[in-house]
Amino acid sequence: MHSDLLEIHIIGDKETIAVLCDEVRSQGRMLVCHACGDVEALIAGLLIIEEENEAWALCGTCMRKVPLFGAVT
Repeated sequence: MHSDLLEIHIIGDKETIAVLCDEVRSQGRMLVCHACGDVEALIAGLLIIEEENEAWALCGTCMRKVPLFGAVT
């Protein structure tokens, strides 16, 4: 049976995000919020969509807009 549902993981662990940001910066790049694009906003979480092989960085404001229960659209 085909399902249109995706399994999404949200990573909000400050240490994990700090390590990831440091790693990205060491490559001369930076994480920018996928939702608002504010280059000055601190990254507060990562939205991981494994089936699509995607990860979206989110600032604190945008992270708070993601519902923690139920469908994400």
